[in-house]
Amino acid sequence: MGAPVVGNAYAYSACYQLAIAAGVLLTIFTLVRRRSMSAEWLLLLAACLVAGVVGSKLATLPLREVLDGARHTGLLPQTTRKSFLGAVFGGLIGICIARRCLGFRTSVLDVLAIPLLISLAVGRVGCFLTGCCFGTVTHLPWAVRYAAGTPAHDTHVRQGLIGPEALASLTVHPTQLYEVCLALCIAAALWLVQRRLRAPGSVFQAAVVLYGACRFVGEFTREGAPSYWILKPAQWSLLCVVAVSTAILVCRERRGWHQQRASRPDLGGLHRNLLCACGTVATVIVARHWFTALERSVLGVIAVVAVAAVGRHVLSYALRARWMPALASGTVFLTLAVGTGWQPYARAESDDTGYWTIGTNAGQGRYFDESCGGRTFYSYSAYGPELSHTDGLGGENALTLGLRTTQIVREEEESDGEHHAP
Repeated sequence: MGAPVVGNAYAYSACYQLAIAAGVLLTIFTLVRRRSMSAEWLLLLAACLVAGVVGSKLATLPLREVLDGARHTGLLPQTTRKSFLGAVFGGLIGICIARRCLGFRTSVLDVLAIPLLISLAVGRVGCFLTGCCFGTVTHLPWAVRYAAGTPAHDTHVRQGLIGPEALASLTVHPTQLYEVCLALCIAAALWLVQRRLRAPGSVFQAAVVLYGACRFVGEFTREGAPSYWILKPAQWSLLCVVAVSTAILVCRERRGWHQQRASRPDLGGLHRNLLCACGTVATVIVARHWFTALERSVLGVIAVVAVAAVGRHVLSYALRARWMPALASGTVFLTLAVGTGWQPYARAESDDTGYWTIGTNAGQGRYFDESCGGRTFYSYSAYGPELSHTDGLGGENALTLGLRTTQIVREEEESDGEHHAP
């Protein structure tokens, strides 16, 4: 029996969004359970996520390209690749800035450790189904193959391992599933021992040490960048991070610092929240053309969360102000004045009966799907017989369901260079 063939062009986008949603919801659940939830925490999460998305893209760009783009055009080079390690470093920078801006005086990283690992596990499922972040060639019983058009198949074609006419890649390590299992195991271990770690921040440091060590070993079975002095660039970076995090963890635990890990921040006033929210939203707006459609869909929700968090604070402040009754009275008066002067146009009742449609139809279009390794463009053409049924929903609305023949053809894979995302 041959190795299973994997390849789903729609999995990565869904898992990318699910990964972020899972991490945010789990963080909020943890804060609610600890009775530490506040608007400041929502703003901190928003800043962390925006900085994480930026970091995930910057980590895939060569430093020379970034410097040349900033010097000549003042813009960052376009890229559709993504890096989890870059997302972590970017998120940490965002947390440091937002934490100081919002007035947090206690550790915030411990709350984010387990949700971050869960997000990683969900995201790697999308990588596995799409075919990015794949492993080296192997003949182990649990090896997998990837269908034509996936990053794994294209890489093997470029390397001359298979011909362009091959229907699937060679068998490779399912490194994405290795990472899913490791992330879940590390999250479970941290859940069990988190109360035994005395110093604030130790849970996150332990997560960095455990994941960094496992990722270092896993890089030996992962296809990627060329090695320098036996190790890949990502492995050299992981060695430094693991060494520093281990030293910090040991020193802090030996000192036995006792502080409350997750609590409400020392509120610095409405102006702090407004400053953090404006910085987060401004980053999304200014760099909106640099982000991909998938990233913009996520960042748009994050910006709404930041605005809602500030709006809640503004509303609570306004309710305590003396001018609030006058503002409320004026709002009610204007609403009534506009409402009495507006008359809806009379509209004839539409037919709510349903009907069937039998005929032929045709159409063409083009779309792309994202992954950690870039974008792949597809063209589609819908043609042939059509059988559909339309139901009237009242008014001018209707719902049509039916069948139509569609053909999807892969056109090309967008390349951001020969470098590989860590």
